[in-house]
Amino acid sequence: MAKHKGGGHKAGGKPGGKPGGKPGAAGAKVISKVLSETRTFHSRSGKTREYELIHPNKAREGELSKKYHMKDRKPGEQGKTGPNVRTRKVDRDSNDLARAVDDARKATGDKSGRNFAAFRYIDKNGEERIMVARSDGRHSEKRAGMEILERGGKLKEVYTERQPCDIPGAWCEEWIPRYFKNKVDVTYSYPYDNDIPGSKSAANSAVKRHAGKL
Repeated sequence: MAKHKGGGHKAGGKPGGKPGGKPGAAGAKVISKVLSETRTFHSRSGKTREYELIHPNKAREGELSKKYHMKDRKPGEQGKTGPNVRTRKVDRDSNDLARAVDDARKATGDKSGRNFAAFRYIDKNGEERIMVARSDGRHSEKRAGMEILERGGKLKEVYTERQPCDIPGAWCEEWIPRYFKNKVDVTYSYPYDNDIPGSKSAANSAVKRHAGKL
């Protein structure tokens, strides 16, 4: 990935392409119908890395949700992440994806309990990329995941602040293995279990505390 000074952003055209598009929210530009911007963060090794921060685009996401849905979910899928997904708890600053999430929080000024997730994937040209999305109407895992699917990307790794949910209607823990058939490593920092009393509120509070320190 190309490098430039950290902590900033550069609006542009299609990732890896020439600048272009119409002005959007927070200095972003429309990229292939996706309101997004390219930002940088400092990796654990000290390198400057790029990632794409996608902003809410209800029209675009509404289209994609009709294609990548869970309406035909079978009872047997309940509570199963599938053989291709490994979900595990990690420390907050354990990997570079978590650092991309922190930069995205600072960039948007979001100190709420809403979830941010970062996806590492390989694009159609064989280039490794990182995409970050926050929950906004739709869960962050689906917002980034749908866009990567639509672009023909191959997902390799996910970091999500809260554990992928088992909430009826969203089913993020089942959605990921359903649409991404290859091996995917999914990490999170805060347990979020719909069947454990207090789990959701505890996770939300933990996210807010962390966001407040950024």
